[in-house]
Formats: sequence, C-alpha cells, structure tokens
Amino acid sequence: MQVDETKGMLKIDVLHPDRTQADQYAKAIIDTILVKHEQYHGAKDTVALKVIDTPITSQKWAEPNIIKNTLLGIVAGLVLGLTFIVLFPNQKIFEKILKFRYQALQHEIDLIKTFQKHQEIEEKLAGAPAGASMLGSEDETTPEHYFSW
Repeated sequence: MQVDETKGMLKIDVLHPDRTQADQYAKAIIDTILVKHEQYHGAKDTVALKVIDTPITSQKWAEPNIIKNTLLGIVAGLVLGLTFIVLFPNQKIFEKILKFRYQALQHEIDLIKTFQKHQEIEEKLAGAPAGASMLGSEDETTPEHYFSW
C-alpha cells in the first residue's frame, strides 16, 4: 500500500499467483475500505472515498524470482571480474589490497605492544613501596621513556 499525501490517494498492490484470486482480493479490499473507512481516518461522514480505477490484473505474476536474480548477479559479477582482469592484466590491485591490510595489521600489533608495555609499567608502579621512584632503574620502560613518544 502506498499513500500519496499530496493527492490524498491510496494505491494498493495485491500479489497472488492466480490472476482471479488477486482480482477477488483487490475487490474485497476496496469493498472493506469503502464500508469501514471511518475506522481508518476517524473523520466519519466528513470524508468521502471514491474508487478511481478498478483493479487491473496482469497476465504474469509480478513477484521477483529470487533464485534467478541471484544466479544472474553471480554470473554478471564473474563476467565483469574476468573482463577487468583481461583488460587490465598489469594492475596490481590485489597486491595493493594485501599491502594495505598488512599495514593495518602491523599498526594493530604496535598498539597491542604499546598497551602491554603500559600495563607492565602500571603493575611495576603498583607493586613498588610508597614513595619509591622508577627513575634510574635499568628497565627501558620507565614512565618517562614510555611517555616520551
């Protein structure tokens, strides 16, 4: 069902594999709306409803064939992909994608290592006696070293 608010119209689509059944359903919907329209809009007799066009049924059912469309999409994707590979054989698109992904993973590893160093420093500071300082320790991961980047 579609509502065109600028024209005050309702458009109702009925789908059924049997043409006569679709026509009967459409007529039943029209009859129900004409008889009980007050319950739909709540304005009682101040609104008049009119049927502009009688139901039109097509020869074929208009529902999309999902399996056929999926298979056509797969075939079209393969054809386009292979065409791209044949027309541009020297493109290093896959290498660029893999290189970008490798750099992203390397960045994630660096972040994890930095986070682990931070946790080690916090653990060392938490275990140190009150007032003790990590300055002058032989460890490279002192707070000063850690925050110097």
